[in-house]
Amino acid sequence: MDDIRKRIESKLKERIEEYGKNVYPKLLDAMKYSLLAGGKRLRPLIVYNTGIELGISEEILINLGIAVEMIHTASLIHDDLPAIDDDDYRRGKPSCHRIFGEGMALVAGDGLILLSMKVLNDLEIEESTKLKLEMKLLESAGVNGMIGGEAEDIDMTGKYEKPDLERVLKMYERKTGALFSFSFSSPIICIGDEELENIMDEIGRKFGVAFQIYDDLKDLIGTFEEIGKTPRKDEVMDKPTVPRLVGVEKAREIANGIYEEAVELLKETGKFGKLVGFLRRVKEEIERR
Repeated sequence: MDDIRKRIESKLKERIEEYGKNVYPKLLDAMKYSLLAGGKRLRPLIVYNTGIELGISEEILINLGIAVEMIHTASLIHDDLPAIDDDDYRRGKPSCHRIFGEGMALVAGDGLILLSMKVLNDLEIEESTKLKLEMKLLESAGVNGMIGGEAEDIDMTGKYEKPDLERVLKMYERKTGALFSFSFSSPIICIGDEELENIMDEIGRKFGVAFQIYDDLKDLIGTFEEIGKTPRKDEVMDKPTVPRLVGVEKAREIANGIYEEAVELLKETGKFGKLVGFLRRVKEEIERR
């Protein structure tokens, strides 16, 4: 996977340079600072590993991955702002707003969200497929997806009366699961299999919920060196997380169960042996941390 990750990194840099030729320099610097700051590139890797077994070209898959990674990066820029999570670090480096100021960070995130649509629009595929991909990404990132989940998270933060577990899990489906749904299902849109697309949507939502719980656990018990940002921030902000509601061991049990449900659904399709292997390696990496 290191070779694929390097190609994704190279294409990210190529795309932001290409699209940034006429962008206000400081805005471009802020966008590049966060977009090229490293990270697991998990969402593009899921896109790639899903689509490569379907015979979709690497060029299309990497650009699909770039589009979702731009939106993911934008969400991180916005999450770190003082009005939301108020974190000074991301991926071991000062947050975008600590380098460029809050206003510039805000518009850098906005710019990346909108730029993701240009990445999709430039794909050399049928117009009807392109339109469906664009609508899917807008839906995944929008008010019924990532942004809607983030809004509910903000609204529940700092409240004395704790929400129930089911509500938090549903919020995770939108906040984190929606973009993962795009990662798993966008290659399926390219081949026009609606039944399989729906299955991959569900897998993505489940994977995203499990991933968010693992991320919450890292926040609670990890170190700065391990997670690249301020630990125990959820506790300080009084955020509604599964580990805070049910404890570390029960949260890990819930995450493992949901993760296995996602993998089993994937195995039942009979189409994605390499992707199943990749997800197993992701889980192993999570458990080592």
